Amino acid sequence: MKIASKVITSVVTVATLAAFSTAIILNMYASKAMEDSLLTARSDQMVSLRNVTKQSLNQYFSSLENQIINMAQAKILTDATQLFSSSFKAYSFFVGRKDRDSQIEGLKKYYRDQVSTEYRNLNPGSTFSPERLVDGMTEFAVALQSEYIAANPNKSSQKDELLETPDKTSYTRTHKKFHPYFKEFLDRFELKDFIIVETGEGHVVYSTKKYLDFATSLKTGPYANSPLASAFTQAAELAAGEFAFVDFQTYPATYGAPVAFLATPVFNESNERSAVLIFELSSQKITSLVTYGSGWQKSGLGATGETYLVGEDYKPRSASRLLLEDPEKFSATLADQGVDENTLKKMQTLKTNAAMHQIKTNPVTEALEGQSGTTVAENYLGQLVLSAFEPIEVFGKRWLLLNEITMEETVAEITTLKQNILIYSVLTVAIVILIGCVVGYFLSRSIVRPIRETSRSLKEIAMGDGDLTKRLDADRKDELGELGTEFNSFVGRIHGLVSDITKSAESLATSVASMAKISEDGSAAVTTQQHETEMVATAINEMSAAAQEIAGNALQAAEAAQRADESGVKVQETVKDALDSIEGLSREIDEAAEVITELEGHVVDIVSILDVIRGIAEQTNLLALNAAIEAARAGEAGRGFAVVADEVRALAGKTQDSTHEIQDMIERLQSGSTKAVEVMQASKQSGTKSADSARLAGESILSVAEAVSVISNMNTQIASASEEQTAVTESINKSVVSISESGELTMNGVNNIASTSSDLNELSTTLRGLVSQFQV
Repeated sequence: MKIASKVITSVVTVATLAAFSTAIILNMYASKAMEDSLLTARSDQMVSLRNVTKQSLNQYFSSLENQIINMAQAKILTDATQLFSSSFKAYSFFVGRKDRDSQIEGLKKYYRDQVSTEYRNLNPGSTFSPERLVDGMTEFAVALQSEYIAANPNKSSQKDELLETPDKTSYTRTHKKFHPYFKEFLDRFELKDFIIVETGEGHVVYSTKKYLDFATSLKTGPYANSPLASAFTQAAELAAGEFAFVDFQTYPATYGAPVAFLATPVFNESNERSAVLIFELSSQKITSLVTYGSGWQKSGLGATGETYLVGEDYKPRSASRLLLEDPEKFSATLADQGVDENTLKKMQTLKTNAAMHQIKTNPVTEALEGQSGTTVAENYLGQLVLSAFEPIEVFGKRWLLLNEITMEETVAEITTLKQNILIYSVLTVAIVILIGCVVGYFLSRSIVRPIRETSRSLKEIAMGDGDLTKRLDADRKDELGELGTEFNSFVGRIHGLVSDITKSAESLATSVASMAKISEDGSAAVTTQQHETEMVATAINEMSAAAQEIAGNALQAAEAAQRADESGVKVQETVKDALDSIEGLSREIDEAAEVITELEGHVVDIVSILDVIRGIAEQTNLLALNAAIEAARAGEAGRGFAVVADEVRALAGKTQDSTHEIQDMIERLQSGSTKAVEVMQASKQSGTKSADSARLAGESILSVAEAVSVISNMNTQIASASEEQTAVTESINKSVVSISESGELTMNGVNNIASTSSDLNELSTTLRGLVSQFQV
């Protein structure tokens, strides 16, 4: 892989890893932080919504408190109370004019046919028989319910639409007068009913909605033990401006619907308690407040959040959101928790679960203990929820206000946020990778461009003419500049080394040429020496033959001493010839000695030349070794120099070996030449002696006459001397042969020197060829 690709890959890899790592870490921490933040924000939102709801409820209950107190003290109510009370009792005269039994029967029939049917429809499974309520009613109640309820053509929930009956009684006139006002008040404050109860016998003298408790006695009638009677009883003992509150319960008079009562005494002009004003409260209004008019999502409760109220009896005071939105699912959920089927049907029919089942969850329990806060717990539907709870005071009673949202929805929001974070993280990683690619591309260009320029320069040096004068750019202030500086330094050293090698190669070539010339001269000298040695050998052979002939003659002289006189002249001539031969031999020996001496001088010159060649070889070997060391330091770039250096060093080694062999041969030649000279000197001395003897022989011959007696002895001496001369001659002959052989060896050495010179010449040529590849 090229450096550019490596740089881009590295940058992209590092950027990708960094981006992925950062994204993962940020995703983890951001998710956790956002989860905590969202939970905190959701908790704060739930608390804030709880506080807003609490404020709204407090305002509503406070307004009811103020309204009931103000209404109880209002002149219109005191007047209405007085007129309703008086006309209610006067109604008995009208009742007396009718058949009581038929009224009771007609009222029972109404209860049996309509009330019971509607009651059972609203309260499935109930065994309560409403018609029995009629038996406990006073005559006033029977009369008024017959006219205002049984004879009323409107639905049970709309009996307040009847303004007057046809009887034209004072009660009807009073009803016609005050009913529109009280109805408008009831609608404005969304009350379940507006009730006035006289304090004497506890009759409900007025009821806006005309539920089944209308006109009955709360002291002796069928509702004497009802929540309404309890509210009446408590309020009848209170002072002006005080009120009593009876919490929500299911109430038969309202067909089993859950209701609560707020009651306060009404005083007449004499400041006597004349009646009790009772507001019948509906859970629907409270449900509307805590459900924000079914605007859960707009209020920030999402798809599963809700706000609801729970009383001290663990029963809800408002309707469940799930019941309002999905009654079947609500029923199925509570059925799994053990709520009976009839109660569930009643909840679906009435569209409320207020006061119909208990809610015992951890937030409810903590709130009942006076605590407030937020927690994650299981709600009454078995769902894990984030709950914000707080106890509130409602007319002196402790209610519990709870805002809850399922954790599933909360986590879904967190999951959505996590998915968004993941998407943005992936996009960020992609952008970082793209940026990494761009940065890597430009970074690789900034790095690779100078490297390519350096590579191109090196290629020009390596593949071109080996121009060692070229240099890399060393002006950069980075590592490539340092590389250029160091490389230029290295090339400078190689440049100097190659220059030295070139000079040494030229010097070696000159020395080789000189050595070749010397070898040629030596070869010619040795050839001449061999020729002269052959001539000496021939002369020595002739001298040997003459000596032998002298020996024979001497013997013959001994035998023919007697013919000495006769043969004196011949003997003198023979001696003279022998003397001439000996002198000639002596001269030839001197010449041979001179030639051998000259050969010895040439050998000395050859030794000097060999010393020079040996020095050159040693210097070449040393230079080759230094070149090999520098090439090894240069690494891959100096491999070619290393090969050349090894070849030069090998050739120098061969040169040294050849010079050693030549040295050995020359030493042997010098030794042979020295011996030949010594032998020749000995031969010369013997020749001189022979000449002297010949001269003495001549003299003896001249004095033959005088010393004939000693001729025989002298001949014997001559024969002996001739034998010695023959031996010396043989010795000289052997020395000459040895000199000839040494000459051949010298010739071989010279030939070897010539061959070595040729090898050195070829080596010098090769070295010059290698060095010539570089331009210095």
